[in-house]
Amino acid sequence: MGDGTAPQPPRAGTAARPMRADARRNYDRLLAVARDAFAERGIEASLEDVARRAEVGIGTLYRHFPTRDALLEALLRERFDALTAKGRALLDRPCDRAVLLDWTRSFMEMLGTYRGLTAALTATLADETSELHASCAAMRGTGTALLVRAQESGLVRTDVDASEFMTLVNGVTWGNEQSFAGSPERLDKLLGIVLDGLAPADTRRGQREKEPSGVRPGTSPVRGAPRQGPSARGRRTPGRTRRPSAPPRPGTCRR
Repeated sequence: MGDGTAPQPPRAGTAARPMRADARRNYDRLLAVARDAFAERGIEASLEDVARRAEVGIGTLYRHFPTRDALLEALLRERFDALTAKGRALLDRPCDRAVLLDWTRSFMEMLGTYRGLTAALTATLADETSELHASCAAMRGTGTALLVRAQESGLVRTDVDASEFMTLVNGVTWGNEQSFAGSPERLDKLLGIVLDGLAPADTRRGQREKEPSGVRPGTSPVRGAPRQGPSARGRRTPGRTRRPSAPPRPGTCRR
């Protein structure tokens, strides 16, 4: 079969043979081109275009990477392995919020590597036949261990399992990608909101009790002055000093 035609992918379980020098060059060139193509167009970039830009036939691409997932796995393998190793190292550190935050932030950065990767990895975790599954499973295992330890330490509510946690993280990453063009600052803020929401109720209550004394709800934390609504702003009468309005009575709404 010539390089210009698309062959059927090899059967799973086929033993890998050592590459010839020219095959290794093609393999490395395909990876380099695919990395650029996925960064530009997301993981649905045309494989035919990848082969053309690498100056090889589509058959050569399929011989090295029988499926799109196989190509993705080759591109992301080092990142998966690095996240797995990082999670294991963090498990040796004392447990605190910063440990879970550190690993989760790195995981979210990895999800943002290519547009569309979040959805692909979500589907991969449920498909044990996928080339990405084994690498994802090992990485997810360390994340699960960090989550469970945080729960045992009282940092995360115990009614959240690993699948739900990963779903939240994936959703935040996807939303940041769609709404804020992958902004790192927004990602940090959104992740902080998620972890705050996952804290046990008594932890959140304790954080509220630590607010500076003498600052009532609805007042400025700087001067203690009541906040003014939009209608009250900018209506100062010359020569007169406006007194702050009295707070509403309990059970009523400020107009």
